[in-house]
Amino acid sequence: MVTIAALVQNLRKWILRLLIGAQLLLVAQLLKNWLYAASYRLYVEDRIDTGPQDGMMWQQFNIQDKRVIPQIFTEGSARLKFPVQFQTASTLWITAASSGRAEYEIHLLENGFRRLLYRREINGQALDRVALLPCNGILEISSHGSFVWSDLRIVNGRAIAPYLIALGILLLASLILLWKSNSRRLPHPDAGRRKVFLFMGASITGSIILTFFLLEAAMQVFGAPAGIRTLRRDLGEVSQDPQWEDSPRYGSRLRRNQNTALQWSGGGDIVRMGFIPPAALSTAPGPYSLRTDAEGFRNTRVRDTIHVAALGDSFTDGLTLPVDQIWPTRLEQNLGLPVQNFGTAGFGPQQELRVLRDYAIRHHPRVVLLAFFAGNDIVDAERFDKYERSEGSVILPKTGWSIKKVVARYETFYSFSLLQLAGNTLGTRAAGRPMEGTKVPYAVDQNPEISGDPAESVPGFDRGIFTIPVKERTLRFALMPPYLQTLTFSEDALEKRSGWQLTRKTILEMNRVSHENGARLVVLFIPFKSQVYLPLLRRSFGKEDLERDFQFYFRQEPTGFDSNEMSQNRLAQNHLMQRLCEDEHIPLIDPTAALQAEVESGRNVYFPDDSHWNAAGHELAANVIAAFLKSHGLDQNKE
Repeated sequence: MVTIAALVQNLRKWILRLLIGAQLLLVAQLLKNWLYAASYRLYVEDRIDTGPQDGMMWQQFNIQDKRVIPQIFTEGSARLKFPVQFQTASTLWITAASSGRAEYEIHLLENGFRRLLYRREINGQALDRVALLPCNGILEISSHGSFVWSDLRIVNGRAIAPYLIALGILLLASLILLWKSNSRRLPHPDAGRRKVFLFMGASITGSIILTFFLLEAAMQVFGAPAGIRTLRRDLGEVSQDPQWEDSPRYGSRLRRNQNTALQWSGGGDIVRMGFIPPAALSTAPGPYSLRTDAEGFRNTRVRDTIHVAALGDSFTDGLTLPVDQIWPTRLEQNLGLPVQNFGTAGFGPQQELRVLRDYAIRHHPRVVLLAFFAGNDIVDAERFDKYERSEGSVILPKTGWSIKKVVARYETFYSFSLLQLAGNTLGTRAAGRPMEGTKVPYAVDQNPEISGDPAESVPGFDRGIFTIPVKERTLRFALMPPYLQTLTFSEDALEKRSGWQLTRKTILEMNRVSHENGARLVVLFIPFKSQVYLPLLRRSFGKEDLERDFQFYFRQEPTGFDSNEMSQNRLAQNHLMQRLCEDEHIPLIDPTAALQAEVESGRNVYFPDDSHWNAAGHELAANVIAAFLKSHGLDQNKE
């Protein structure tokens, strides 16, 4: 006969089981709410366009403390409006800095009402958190003054506190029931076996959790493997590039005595910097080697005596291609004389002068060939001047790339990236393989083109990619926005810039150093992509259509364009350099016309998704340089 005590005992047992089950469900819900809390980054490109404003705004992605930080810059009276729709409470994270006294206000526009959420006056830096109730409307940030908004975002996640309170109550009830349970009840015949199974299950589960915890802690402290770091690029993580080192004299430069492999990751620089979508176009070359000599330049070895010393930036070191396809190598093959590559990506005129003095001139060159890149050498001169004046305390800026806008908390853990990497490996994709996107057919010289009948195709523009039928081919390419904007500057405006004056001064000093050491300075003018492709674009598109297409690249910072004015300014830097070289009797090589003719024949000379020459561009440049040197008797050794 079942006693009342036994019934009570069974009831307590079932209640305890229900309480434990409820606690497990609450813990699972807690973990889910915590892990799935998401950050929604506010980018200028996603704002609601409110028409003309009194102030200015633009966005950049800069590298700070080994992370890519999205930054919005506003000047004057600016207004940012973003659509917001959250069913649960969230928080607006604000990290702002002002160069002087400034103020901002946060409003929520919902159901026809405009409600003030927050107002702040700052003079320096501010870190604020603004609570947002469930909402469906427009979040408006109005600023007055000069602001830099760093990683502006909304953090949204379901409430955790109620679940914690409920879990505490259930846990307390469970403890009370256990305390009052009848400790003298007879043991169940299967109790021992159950305890073993429970112990084994708890041990396995605990071991798995502990393993992931230890792995996470180790990767947080000591860093993650390269394959995991590659996967976390979209999270804005930046790992130290083993091919580069920091130098007090030069800034960032290539390491010495390297012999490693390179491969494009994430497309060309126009893709990596977030100006066009990653899958829109990709023609990245496969893996190729990077070798540097004992002086830290892209040569197989240091040679005591050379004929040509090639100075320049990324167009000269040619890190976007195998070494046998870049112009210094092709020039050596053409001339049959030693050409030493002293180029380094990111270098400007002043750094190149230091390279001439520190390295190149000691090898007794017959020709010092300075490659001037019209895209950014003037800006690089201004930046390095600040670096020099500060004696290295002002860090040279490093540009990042557009990073993921919506990120759940679980995606931020290295353990999750580890599981992703394992999944990719099981899915037959090599660990750490770079994303390549959709490939466009291209020839051996990496000239992307699409076969087709030009009569049946028309010029088009889609997500930053121009498509133009030319002869028997169809060219596809994107433009680099900062260089495109350079076409809005006239020759007079460029000449007045401090960067041009610094460049001019540096070239004169290079000429003097070269002459005193028995060498002849020759300037190679390297045009940026927009200079070469603009005539073809103007013939292929109507004025209004072309100017509207250009606006796509500046959707983060609306900019007015006049294609007629841009065409007038297209050769502004060519003319500046021509006048300088004529005045100082410095030979000048300008392949702009030859590159333009090649493009108008239907052949790309720049990578479609990158601002640099492809193999065809390097080959053409080498041929132009060799012909010039031969015609001027500079292919002969010193007498």
